[in-house]
Amino acid sequence: MMGERRQKPRADVHLKVELSLAGDMEKRYAFIRDLSEGGMCVTSFDNYPIGSKVCSGFTVSPREEKLFPMATVIHSRYGNDAMYSYGLKFDFLREREQETLKGFLANKTK
Repeated sequence: MMGERRQKPRADVHLKVELSLAGDMEKRYAFIRDLSEGGMCVTSFDNYPIGSKVCSGFTVSPREEKLFPMATVIHSRYGNDAMYSYGLKFDFLREREQETLKGFLANKTK
């Protein structure tokens, strides 16, 4: 049996996220199902191959701050609902974004 690979605890969320492949200006929209300091699980109608570098943008409360982490697709699964489910690992978050995300996640786990 395979062990848990996640390094950070995740919070269940339902947030809209903008995604684009690195170097591509076309934005596509998806939903974040769960979120951690290290990454997120996203559902989308769009297919992003494993290893793809993506730019993302999403807003977290309570301060309604928008975060723009760079991420890599590390897991992909096509579901019966005709949607893809992706595991994205954050490659880069600015220090301010890290603090905002930590605060948001701390409030979600209370």
